Amino acid sequence: MNYCVVLSQMDDPAKVVHCPNDSEGLLQVCYQLIGCGCRTVQLVPQMEGRLPEGYEALCDEDRYGKTLFINPLASWIYGADEHGAAIVGNSVILKVVETEDGADLAFMTEDEAQTVADELNKDLETKYDLVVFKVMTALMKE
Repeated sequence: MNYCVVLSQMDDPAKVVHCPNDSEGLLQVCYQLIGCGCRTVQLVPQMEGRLPEGYEALCDEDRYGKTLFINPLASWIYGADEHGAAIVGNSVILKVVETEDGADLAFMTEDEAQTVADELNKDLETKYDLVVFKVMTALMKE
């Protein structure tokens, strides 16, 4: 079975999501889960130690003209509690696997996804408060 972790652009906890064996491929599933007409994704740069090694977060690369909100958990992974720049919109976490062509993204097992979600949901309120405070403070300085 295929699973990933979805980080909502609201203040919801990280959620394990079953992903269908979609004939259109992994990216099409990510576009649907990210929503808001997503057609291209980008990796969320990570602060060291924010995600377990071997996992990556993806977000919508094209945010312009869309109504999106701060994603507290994706922003925390990015380090917004340190620098004040937020990630907006939904994000998807996948695992990195080695293939004969090099590193690639793949779905997780349910246990892997649950472990990642549980780890991200630890101290969720604190992460949320730190990110929102720092982002709002940075915006007020602009």
